[in-house]
Amino acid sequence: MVAAVACVGGCTALLGIHEPNVRGDDGGGTDGAADAATEDSSGSDRGSDSGFDSGGESEETSADVGSDSSDDVEDSASESGANSVTFGFTGANQTFTVPAGITQVTLTVQGAAGGKCTAVTNSGAGGLTVATIAVTPGEMLTVVVGGAGGGCGVSGGFNGGAMGGTAGGPGGDGGGASDVRQGGTALDNRVVVAGGGGGGGGNAVLGSGGAGGGGGQMTGGTTGGAGAGGAGGGSQTAGGMAGGNGSAGGQGAGGRGGAAPMATADGSGGGGGGGYYGGGGGGGNVLSGGNGGGGGGGSSYAEASAIGVTMQQGGHAGNGKIVISW
Repeated sequence: MVAAVACVGGCTALLGIHEPNVRGDDGGGTDGAADAATEDSSGSDRGSDSGFDSGGESEETSADVGSDSSDDVEDSASESGANSVTFGFTGANQTFTVPAGITQVTLTVQGAAGGKCTAVTNSGAGGLTVATIAVTPGEMLTVVVGGAGGGCGVSGGFNGGAMGGTAGGPGGDGGGASDVRQGGTALDNRVVVAGGGGGGGGNAVLGSGGAGGGGGQMTGGTTGGAGAGGAGGGSQTAGGMAGGNGSAGGQGAGGRGGAAPMATADGSGGGGGGGYYGGGGGGGNVLSGGNGGGGGGGSSYAEASAIGVTMQQGGHAGNGKIVISW
């Protein structure tokens, strides 16, 4: 008999074969995606051959698994032989209770993408981290799914994304990191993190702002300058360096994008993405008619005792996502 799963927040119990085939290379541009595929109880809806769908926004339905019939959960589990729960973005912390008899879980964690203000500017995509950690039956894990950065200096993405500069041509906001915390809810309790992407730099009259850096890997992606200072990605020990008049990133949070000195003629910097350490904020352009620098991507992380760790920089558009499987 397989125990019913308990999770709180925007999570969906998925009982099917979970076989992510994760790449270890850089994920490329913003529009590339690495969303975790949602499987039905028969395991027949498997998504793409990589184990991830190619969408942008999270497509899961929000459901409290605790309200489902435990008989249905047990029947599906016994047929498939593998279980998973998917957490989509809600803008708040969520929880997962480890089922009876389970001593390790695999976490597939995707960070959120940064935002951009114009079609000609690229924002940074969210990163991916896959890792298996040791757990205790009955313990509660805290699950934090990052939100995508807003368009134009509106609001940084949930869980560490920073705002872009708002003067002149506004910079895009950084995307939030996604993470799982064990033994508490503080930043120091994070055991697996996937970095968020940096916001794209604002553009003035001509051209495009600097591209935001991709989130993920041990060091988040650095960014393009496009006439102003591009920002650095977060690392394992420090936030990313600021570009120009932007702000440096810090633990868990990106740095804010710098404002353009000439409010009507220049582009402002993009906000840094959240991460284990956040990316720096891009600089606002100081030359008349110039464009802002992109925000840096946030770094990813896995605790030293984790096994089967794989990280990818960029590749995920839209809000973050976390899949817990066992």
